Amino acid sequence: MLRRIVDLSLAIRPSSPGHFKIPPHYADIEEIGKERSRTEVMSVCSLTPFAMDNNPEDIFMDITLGHTTPHTHVESSLQSTAHFFGTLKSNERWTRLDISQYPLARTVGMASVVDCSDVSEGGEITKEDLQKRGKHIQRGDIVLLYTGACDKGPTIRGGDHYFEKTTGITQEAAEWLVREKDVFVLGTDGGSVDSLDNIRKTGFLSIHDYLFRNGVLMLEVLDKIGSLNKERLFLDCGVVLKTPHIEDSPARVIALEDRE
Repeated sequence: MLRRIVDLSLAIRPSSPGHFKIPPHYADIEEIGKERSRTEVMSVCSLTPFAMDNNPEDIFMDITLGHTTPHTHVESSLQSTAHFFGTLKSNERWTRLDISQYPLARTVGMASVVDCSDVSEGGEITKEDLQKRGKHIQRGDIVLLYTGACDKGPTIRGGDHYFEKTTGITQEAAEWLVREKDVFVLGTDGGSVDSLDNIRKTGFLSIHDYLFRNGVLMLEVLDKIGSLNKERLFLDCGVVLKTPHIEDSPARVIALEDRE
């Protein structure tokens, strides 16, 4: 069967205005584990303050934490469930896997593309939005959210305003994907599944945290989702760096569409 192959990942270039513009800090991998806690790694990491374009009073910090050189969040990346904030409950401990431990069988599979490009920039995709637009989602699918961010080009992608305009999802939408659809990978062409409003409201990445605690991998800053012709297709989330104790990796994400 002939298939159309679409590369959904961005090229990684030193001069790219993409996901993070953080210079390399380390010559070696900074590991997180029993011998070296997240707090200990933070003590040697650089903090880079920044403000959103139209909210100069709101100061945020970029933290290079437990990443390889170059930064493993650069451009299109796959984030594993080792990203947890705080303590895991006993029934959640099975989900704590670094990027090298995650089963490859859970990085490939059928994906449903959900067009949410009409949701306002910087807004949130609701459970009702997903139920209306994602009627084709089957239980156990990978879900790719098309917000239109990948069509804006490098001017929009570069700089803090890209994250300010990122379209996230609500807590109810995340719960619907996990409980009703048993989604094991969630991808987006935006910079985050947490909107800036949600980060301000909760004080941290609450959607990330919920998804990670339920064993859901995340793909962020994907490209060309709008060029896909099929609502359902086969997706390879990318062969990622096999780096123990590291929570994410650049990913070459490939979609395969059946040709009619």
